[in-house]
Amino acid sequence: MLKGILFDLEGTLLIRPENNVFVAEMGSLLASMDAKQIKLGIVTGATRVRAEKFLITHGWLPYFSVILGSENYDQPKPSPQGLLLALEQLGLSASSCAYVGDSTSDMIAARRAGMLGWGVTWKRDAESEEALRKVGAVGVYRTVLDLNGTLYRKMNEC
Repeated sequence: MLKGILFDLEGTLLIRPENNVFVAEMGSLLASMDAKQIKLGIVTGATRVRAEKFLITHGWLPYFSVILGSENYDQPKPSPQGLLLALEQLGLSASSCAYVGDSTSDMIAARRAGMLGWGVTWKRDAESEEALRKVGAVGVYRTVLDLNGTLYRKMNEC
């Protein structure tokens, strides 16, 4: 059963140009995960301050229990160090969590941490579905609604 989801920031939660439909759909997804008591976190190569400013702008900060920026860990992705630190802070096992990211380094880090890696291709210059799957993505999603369907299925697995 899915107990936690970690997100990358750039290209996953933060896309350019920003799209009102995307923001609304992602806001709904985060609210529904929060209502289901799924723990949420961010592990990003950007700074923690950048991540927090973005989350505050959209009203999403309260949904996230852990936010780790590049200054919070020594080894960047594809090292799993940041993901493992976030799991420790959330008090969750890797096998009960997924990492959502847009790059091959995100998927490699998830695999090395023992987590499900879910790739997203919704930003304009996204890496290909083939590239993400080749390095271990167990699912690749073009829209937030596609990801949402998988999240609901995983939440209900025993």
